[in-house]
Amino acid sequence: LYEAEANAFTDAQFTKLAGIEASATADQTQAEINALGITATGLSGNPDITIGTITADQYDTDEALPTSNPSLSLDFGNSVQIDPRINFSRASIGSYFDGQYLRTAGPDEPRIEYAADGTVKGLLIEEQRENLVTHSEDFTTVWTGGSSVLSNQTTAPDGADTADLIPSGTSLYKSFYSTSGVTFTHSVYVKAYGSNATIRLQTGSGFSVRGTTTFNLETLTVTEGSGVVDDVGKGWYRFSTQVECSGSGDTNIYLQPSNGVYLWGFQIEQGSFATSYIPTSGSTVTRSPDIASIPVSAFGYNQDAGTVVVDFDTVGGADTSETHYLLSGDHTHARWAYHNSANAMKTYDGSVTRTILTTQDDLPTTHRIAVAVGTSTLSTASDGSIVGSDVSTNGNISALTTAFILGSNQADTNQLNGHIKSLKYWPQRLSDATLQAVTQG
Repeated sequence: LYEAEANAFTDAQFTKLAGIEASATADQTQAEINALGITATGLSGNPDITIGTITADQYDTDEALPTSNPSLSLDFGNSVQIDPRINFSRASIGSYFDGQYLRTAGPDEPRIEYAADGTVKGLLIEEQRENLVTHSEDFTTVWTGGSSVLSNQTTAPDGADTADLIPSGTSLYKSFYSTSGVTFTHSVYVKAYGSNATIRLQTGSGFSVRGTTTFNLETLTVTEGSGVVDDVGKGWYRFSTQVECSGSGDTNIYLQPSNGVYLWGFQIEQGSFATSYIPTSGSTVTRSPDIASIPVSAFGYNQDAGTVVVDFDTVGGADTSETHYLLSGDHTHARWAYHNSANAMKTYDGSVTRTILTTQDDLPTTHRIAVAVGTSTLSTASDGSIVGSDVSTNGNISALTTAFILGSNQADTNQLNGHIKSLKYWPQRLSDATLQAVTQG
């Protein structure tokens, strides 16, 4: 809601003008003032004001932007720090990139992550995962064929000189126990040693889908099979591929380079996408889930109406068999934004599910979504477009929220597996035109 400055009127007070900032200056005529959607009579003393119907095409995007500040603004992308009002926990260490190297955060230490180009991704929220590889940085003694590997030949992604050189023509393999019907993701950090270098990851019997994948480090393309490539800087790339098991038992994993490559940080985890690196040195290691929340008592909150706007990305959103939460209240009927099994971002009030974002991307593309709720209706928007306008709701979403749960549900599960770059909250329902404006990139 916005305040209009009416310099031409004596003692005129214009507030809450249906989502528009109306400025009536001394050189505006009565007709021009009326064109703003306002009927004004008695231009001296105490004028009578009637608010008319204002449509989106009567003002531009700048005029639609909120003039009031949000009562909560968590801007991890610009402040690069954690608001002290946030309650955060993680029972284990966790890794993240700081724009230069892979770093390790201690237990209960939040992770604000950067891309290779130095831009801030945001607060990293992940589910629990286990690295099933027992020696993640040793490609010599624990891999058959490792006698040809030259250990500790260059600087690894974490800044230590622990990356191994795999000469051209070397084929490494090791045994791994597969489980029928279970999906695993294999990932490894790779850097070219020679020109036109490639790395081929192949799995033996017991795997049925995406069993062989090749990555060309010259063209930076996956030339065989299906995989994901993440640039982590300084010539290093994290290469991951998904394998789906058709049988249970021991099977071999093959790493086959051409023209020489450096390898570091091999990981096998149950799930359909790679999460942050989990180092191991003799046994499997589990990273605990990230849990973050902020009580609504810590900022100005309205139980009857409110608007949230969130910038985020997720690497887990494209898995249609899983549910991931972006923002929830601490009640199962207060789901502000979550990705459901139908591959869409939704909001849920305990009775009705409404769409926010219709599709998600396999790779971590950033989206900006908004949910504006009242006691009987709500509107949703994403990336500058209204998705649902004035749809019915029972008011539970705002009324039942006593804390914002960031990146998980009220049970601290179903993590986002991505980054929250910013979250803003207004203790009022913003107009549809304003939702369009604030969700534009």
